[in-house]
Amino acid sequence: MKDSTLASNTDNRPVAAEPWTFAVLDSPQCLALRLLPAAAEGSAANGTPPLADRVGQLLQENGLEQLVVEMDDLPTLDSSLLGDLVQLHRRLHAAGGWMRLSGLDARHQRTLRAANLEDRFPRFTRRSPASGEQRPKKPR
Repeated sequence: MKDSTLASNTDNRPVAAEPWTFAVLDSPQCLALRLLPAAAEGSAANGTPPLADRVGQLLQENGLEQLVVEMDDLPTLDSSLLGDLVQLHRRLHAAGGWMRLSGLDARHQRTLRAANLEDRFPRFTRRSPASGEQRPKKPR
């Protein structure tokens, strides 16, 4: 990894990636993103790259091969998003990296199961265990 400061968008401002928006989160171990609900119909910026391409660009710019995607704010997972997630997973896996999902609720889990993707993505309740961040052990 280069340094722990991402080359792009380090101040948590939303980044457009058609049709999604995401925020880059502070994580020393990997690229961590919080996916935000899609913008209202017709408000997505024209000319923005697809999610998989934009995230792939951020990974490459920062020399990273690990990705955690926070899904806490998404009400549903649609086929477009699942396609982007599969594409990112394939890219990272081919490069020897990994991708993990966090913040999935029961509906998200059912959607992954129905799409036969349940085993593809390691899932975590929160971002910190997903990204490998370790909390200091309490002294005894």
